[in-house]
Amino acid sequence: MLTLSRTLALALCAGTAWGILMANQGEVATVRQVSRYVPGGDAGLHIVVMGSLTFALGLAFADASFWGRRLGVWGIVALMGLFATLEEWQQMLQPYRRFSLWDLFFSFLGILLGALGVVFLKWLFARKRDH
Repeated sequence: MLTLSRTLALALCAGTAWGILMANQGEVATVRQVSRYVPGGDAGLHIVVMGSLTFALGLAFADASFWGRRLGVWGIVALMGLFATLEEWQQMLQPYRRFSLWDLFFSFLGILLGALGVVFLKWLFARKRDH
């Protein structure tokens, strides 16, 4: 079922994909302009984008079934880690971009922070429900 949270998470995925496509086509200046407004610049942008994507997908799809198994927060983390790795790797094939281990590190950090946010919220709501 496509709920509001799932719709918003998928819209965030589409926006992220659009940003990646823009950067791959040489619109790196646009990404750099956005990163000026994020604390930490490009590193902060990696944390914010991957963290918010993980957070939104975790809240929306952690309880979803995938091939007959519940995806869970850590399933989302695994998929996001794979996505971040492949996205950074594909930059080696792009004329306007470059691979960076630092960018990948900050993407992983964002994924971890987003997942911790989901785990904390789920714990908080479970605790409230039990009282």
